[in-house]
Amino acid sequence: MATARTLTREEAYGQLVPLDGDALLLPNAAVIEVRGLEGLRMRTTPPGWLLGQVGWREHDLPVLSLEGLLGRPLPARSRRSRLLVINSVGTSVNNGLLALVCQGYPHLTALNRTALQPLALQAGDPDELVLARVRVANTQAIIPDLDAIEAKVAQALGAASETAADWSPANLQ
Repeated sequence: MATARTLTREEAYGQLVPLDGDALLLPNAAVIEVRGLEGLRMRTTPPGWLLGQVGWREHDLPVLSLEGLLGRPLPARSRRSRLLVINSVGTSVNNGLLALVCQGYPHLTALNRTALQPLALQAGDPDELVLARVRVANTQAIIPDLDAIEAKVAQALGAASETAADWSPANLQ
């Protein structure tokens, strides 16, 4: 008779999220939902990595490209592109709720000392946004600093609001 595998203190679960040419490792609890791109309202103002907003459960979530935020080219939209609703646990933006464009469905992975090996950051990994780089089985992945990413989003949204305020009727001469 098969028994269910139990989680030990030596392992945890994470989500491996496919990016364009890379992967992201998030705590399982950070991933709330994976959805299609429908309803995405695109922005036309900088920064380019802040793609727009999407409605989700009575919230307007900022949508970002992690590739763009990390200084890489924005990936082309494809049939694999998905929105990943994540909880960064911060309070700067919608109580920490963000939507991240990913290039496919994330998959659950068990993390333990054998499966998870530390790697050196790559030259293009900004250390203010990337906590670590690891190997999970055969996949290299970035462990992001979700608090720093949320702060960057809040800063970008604040700058956009200030710019918009300059165009309000009360400020026009």
